[in-house]
Amino acid sequence: RNTRYGHSCSVVLTTLVVTGGFGRQDVELYDLTKKTWTTGPSLPSVMSYGQALTIGQNMFAIFLSGQVMKLTREMDQWQWNTVTQIPKWAVGYRGRYRPFLPAPQISEHTLAC
Repeated sequence: RNTRYGHSCSVVLTTLVVTGGFGRQDVELYDLTKKTWTTGPSLPSVMSYGQALTIGQNMFAIFLSGQVMKLTREMDQWQWNTVTQIPKWAVGYRGRYRPFLPAPQISEHTLAC
């Protein structure tokens, strides 16, 4: 819905979750069945060039700092919760700050689920 770059996306069930971006901490949700946009819960801080991934029905946002947040939905309310802190990866991409290329292999054990 809004122009952004350096953001991350992942799909949770039938919702596309667009997180952060350069200088941003807002979240947008696109319902793939209704084809509508809504505003999601903001991240606790700016998330530029981070990583978003879905495991099962859970979406995780990984910040450059290594902070991992989990997005949950309860009774139509979306909420971010801190899960763990993981080491930062040092692999860059064309001099950019996204240190997740190639994409890391993350298991539920790594995320303390």
